[in-house]
Amino acid sequence: MEEKSFWQRNQSDKAQNQIAREAKKFGLDKKALNIAYNACKDLDAFDPALTDYLEPPEEDLAYAIEKKALLRLPLNNHDQTISMLRDKVRQMDRVSLVNSFVASLSAGRPDWRSPLSSYAYHLHHPAHDAQEKALGHTGNYECQICGFLRNPNNGHAGVIEYILIRFRGGGIHHPSPGYALADLIWSQEGEKVKPSEADWKILLKIFSVIRALPETDQLKELNESLSGLVKGNKSDRQGILETLGYCGILTARSRPIVCNTWFRPHEDLPPHFYKKEWRYPTCWWTGEEGLNEEAIAFWFPELSLM
Repeated sequence: MEEKSFWQRNQSDKAQNQIAREAKKFGLDKKALNIAYNACKDLDAFDPALTDYLEPPEEDLAYAIEKKALLRLPLNNHDQTISMLRDKVRQMDRVSLVNSFVASLSAGRPDWRSPLSSYAYHLHHPAHDAQEKALGHTGNYECQICGFLRNPNNGHAGVIEYILIRFRGGGIHHPSPGYALADLIWSQEGEKVKPSEADWKILLKIFSVIRALPETDQLKELNESLSGLVKGNKSDRQGILETLGYCGILTARSRPIVCNTWFRPHEDLPPHFYKKEWRYPTCWWTGEEGLNEEAIAFWFPELSLM
């Protein structure tokens, strides 16, 4: 089958309607978002997830960057990316990140939730020289200290995919320095969101129901405890809980807290296959662990006034 050219992708009414809905929901220019989709996901394809990457025409790429749907970042330069990420973390306003997270609970905006995870995970990202190792025949090189992936042939693919990943809350990508950098830039340059009193009460209720869970409960019960409290599905609830994990609120007392130090926890996963679907350290949580009350007080001091 002949490969479609850039603007032959996503032409159906169904694809255009989805792009229009997402552009409206996330406050983006529709054409700019269309460019991001055309580059890496053809919703009209048999399997959109397997769409080959197409470099956008330079004029279209410039348009999407101007409209803040894409970024131009040095994602094939380890040292420059890590330096930018460390600088960005220092520049971030923690209160704004917390506000966005709390507001996301009722708004159903995973993109508002994502930056707090990126910030907490990389709060102590160290300055270091790249220690790269080739990953088989993929063309990727991975830094053994921070996990930074570099592929000299990728062009702008990373930042184009990141905007679509951010719509889903970041998922497994928060440990990625490239994603975290893009996430924090978009957060800093985007709208400043303030949660309502009702949003804070939702967060208060979340902590109340988790405190009440039996010590024998596992991640399944933890996820189900948020059902009806927050807007979204099972995956959205898991994303919220994993953010609390990155912040050291849902953790295991026997393991390091992500936001307190730097380490790569990707190899420290439970043996159970279901728990491996969760991010560290939430994957180690049980009802016996409860909540880290000191971490709640640090990240959400407003709750003490309610």
